[in-house]
Amino acid sequence: MELWITINLTTLLVITFFVTKKQLSIFENIYLFLVLEFWITSYYSSIYATFSLVDIASSNKDQSVTFILYEIILLPLLYLSLFNLQKIITSRFKKVVLSFFFLFLAIGFERILVNAEVIQYTGWNIGYSSIVLLIGLVGTLFLWLGFRRVLVNEGVLKQ
Repeated sequence: MELWITINLTTLLVITFFVTKKQLSIFENIYLFLVLEFWITSYYSSIYATFSLVDIASSNKDQSVTFILYEIILLPLLYLSLFNLQKIITSRFKKVVLSFFFLFLAIGFERILVNAEVIQYTGWNIGYSSIVLLIGLVGTLFLWLGFRRVLVNEGVLKQ
C-alpha cells in the first residue's frame, strides 16, 4: 500500500517540478540536485549502514522501493522546489516560513515511513532527523549562494 502512495506522490512531484517554470537557472538546478542527492544519500547511508541507528525493511521489496523513491527522488525534488520558490519571494519572513513548511513536509514524509514500518529507529528518533534535515537545508542554502556568486562573477548569471 505504501509503495503505491509513494509512487503517486513521487510522480505528482516530478510532474509538478517539470511543468512549473523554474526561477533558477539550469546550472543552479543541476548543482542543487547533485548537492542534495549527495547529502541525502550520504546521510541515510551513514545512519543506516555505518552507525546502524535505523533499520530499513529490506525483507519486503515494496518497502525497500518505497524508501529508495523517498531517498533518491522525493526528498531532493522537494528541497529543489523550495529553492525555486524562494527565488520568487522577496520577504525574508515569508522565506523562513516557507522553509519551515517544506522542512515539516520532509519530516512528515519520514514520519509516514516510520508509521508504515518502512523505517524503524533503533538508536535514532524523529527529533534527530529534524535537526539533521534543518542543518542540511541550511548547508545547501549556503552552498547554493556560494555557487550563485561564482556564476555571477564568471558572467554566466546576471545579478
